[in-house]
Amino acid sequence: VQEYGGGVCQVSSTLYNAALMADLEITERTHHSWPLGYIPVGRDATISTGGPDLRFVNNSGARIYIRAFTDEKEKTVTVRIYGRPLEGGVTIRVVSKKTGTLEDLGMEVVVDPALKPGQTEVERESHVGLTAETYKEYYAADGALIKKELVSRDKYRSIKGLMRIGPAPTPFPSP
Repeated sequence: VQEYGGGVCQVSSTLYNAALMADLEITERTHHSWPLGYIPVGRDATISTGGPDLRFVNNSGARIYIRAFTDEKEKTVTVRIYGRPLEGGVTIRVVSKKTGTLEDLGMEVVVDPALKPGQTEVERESHVGLTAETYKEYYAADGALIKKELVSRDKYRSIKGLMRIGPAPTPFPSP
């Protein structure tokens, strides 16, 4: 989905999901400040120089090969992790769901003398926060659910909006 941000975090989020589906051990992962449009809630992984990172361990007992590529025409990022298949033909499905909403912090309005009277500019949209849970579901080769394992409980904070408004018009002086 075309939106501000993304870039390297789209790659880290895609790698995170591939690592979950490969049943690798996630040792470090941080979600974003609020949910993103390009990945289901609870399945994102933000990274930043000197800040949050994504780390996982190859706990499979075998070598793995990671292949990542983009499709410029389709505007997609794909990450594939190759290694030893899970025993008995087991497959993993990653599922997430919104579990609640947080308080709506509304919109802060500040007077900006640089604007004309009555003129408004939204500097920052408000975002209502939410909570989410992500699970790994393990399926047998025949499609039967074997187990469901909690991966994370995430809390995406609410963000107060900010609107700037021009000063009230000054009344004409009385004669």
